[in-house]
Amino acid sequence: MPMINGWGMAVVAAVLVIAVIWWWRMKGSNGHGSDAMTDLTIDLSALPILAVSDKPTIEFYSMPVQLRVLVMAPIGRSATLPDKQDLPATLQNIIPHFMDIVDSHKPIFRGWDGQPSVEGFKQAFFNNISLPGNKGIGSHWSSITGRFSDGDSRYLIGMAFSADTSNPIGEVTVAHDAQWMDVLRIKH
Repeated sequence: MPMINGWGMAVVAAVLVIAVIWWWRMKGSNGHGSDAMTDLTIDLSALPILAVSDKPTIEFYSMPVQLRVLVMAPIGRSATLPDKQDLPATLQNIIPHFMDIVDSHKPIFRGWDGQPSVEGFKQAFFNNISLPGNKGIGSHWSSITGRFSDGDSRYLIGMAFSADTSNPIGEVTVAHDAQWMDVLRIKH
């Protein structure tokens, strides 16, 4: 009988180990359950190149562009995005009149779960919104990531743009909130 009890405990322990491994894999390393299985990819090659809008216009390093993709995530695993009705006011903190561009260009919008690191978001964005060729250099496409604040709340944002002509911009990272005004300009 002691041998059966020993084998029974071994079987229970093995089942418990398998259950923990299965749960850990399903939960994923980001701690958000099934979200680890979410496909974050946006295929830019499937999107047509659109003519750049003339009113309002957004310029990315003085190149007129069309905002095609907008991805936003809060900083912190348990942080959340603003409610839908508060999102326009939050996005205005990137640069003044940014919502005029969003309303006019109607980009694909994705809200991602809270991100534990700025660098991790940057890598995830550039990997999932993959620019053609050599990271977009010499193509019609360019992209940017960075962080911005809305009061005490901190967010990460990624954008992909198309231009009327090929350009040398590629992938850009904004290091601090004030740099958005150096990189992006809106003209009415």
